[in-house]
Amino acid sequence: MKSVLYCWALFVADFACQHPDLEISCVTNLSGYESLRDDLDLAVIVSRGKMDDSDYIARHLVTIPCTIVAAPSVIQRYGTPSRIQQFEELPLYYNGECA
Repeated sequence: MKSVLYCWALFVADFACQHPDLEISCVTNLSGYESLRDDLDLAVIVSRGKMDDSDYIARHLVTIPCTIVAAPSVIQRYGTPSRIQQFEELPLYYNGECA
């Protein structure tokens, strides 16, 4: 089974071939939209939550599932959370800003 991101990449590549005059930017960081330029025709933004800037015309295209994982040693030390509030007590590593 192909991943959602792989299928998305194929879609964007096909779209770009059909519209060679468009400039397409895919932003996959979670640090904001400062990398967007005013002269873009289309920007694909992978984000958590809604966009803050109302100057953009945005459409939801796809929801990509997210999984929280832990090393066995973390589960042994802290136990398996049974309520969402317990995640606040766990050590956390993440690769971007949380929304």
